[in-house]
Amino acid sequence: MNILDRLALFPLLLIFVFYPLAAKPLLSMNSSRWRIALFAALNVFCTLALIVAQTAGDAPFSPSGFRIYLQVCCLIFLIYLGFVLIHFALLRNCSNSSEGMVWIAFLFPLAFLCLVKYWPPHLDPLNALLAEAGNPHRSAFFIGISYMAFRLSYLVREVQNGAAPRPTLAEYLAFAFFVPII
Repeated sequence: MNILDRLALFPLLLIFVFYPLAAKPLLSMNSSRWRIALFAALNVFCTLALIVAQTAGDAPFSPSGFRIYLQVCCLIFLIYLGFVLIHFALLRNCSNSSEGMVWIAFLFPLAFLCLVKYWPPHLDPLNALLAEAGNPHRSAFFIGISYMAFRLSYLVREVQNGAAPRPTLAEYLAFAFFVPII
């Protein structure tokens, strides 16, 4: 049994053991400002760990191949994080704007989902990197993208209707990358 075979249980350990053990002291902090910021950072970091663990089965066995695989994971995670940050900016701008801007913010996550799932592989600019990393399709790296897209679109409508307050960046990141639901 090699290290990649042992990583198969890592997502379960992360979600059911490590994450609750790390989240409990953070959520017990007295300072509300630091509590939510650290909780958001924990969710973002654990999502990256989940991406690495979930896709590690396709990683090359050589040390240099595994290093390339980790670089691809980080690059794609930065794209994932960039998508979430762009949507946050759209959400912040649309809450006091016209109905057209609200629809842009509402449809943006769904458009990103379609791009990730259905963009033709032969037109993918990441295709060469993915081939080196041993994983043929980019959608494997976007863990929970379908659920996240619908959840973020729903948040736009909730904020627009006044059912939910406009979140801060830390609250938004904690909401978007909440590990137990990804």
